[in-house]
Amino acid sequence: MTVVYPPDTDTPQLAAENQTKPPETKLIAGMAQTWSATAVAREILRGIERRAFTVTPGWEMTLFARLHSLIAPGFHWFCDRLVARLAKDSSQG
Repeated sequence: MTVVYPPDTDTPQLAAENQTKPPETKLIAGMAQTWSATAVAREILRGIERRAFTVTPGWEMTLFARLHSLIAPGFHWFCDRLVARLAKDSSQG
């Protein structure tokens, strides 16, 4: 069994999701690279061939998966600040 933590992937599903995605989510998701479906599939196949339990394409997903318990509080704080700034900017303009 292999568990995959894919990044945002350039697919019709992501395009449809982006039409209704809240501004806060767009802001946070926009900080990470969107991958092509081919690149994600290539990483998944490599992970399966290595018999990896988890597949985390790219350094961002790998870092987050491996250090989640350590970085989650800081990451949540950072995202809360981004959302607060967006709310403040929206209320002023």
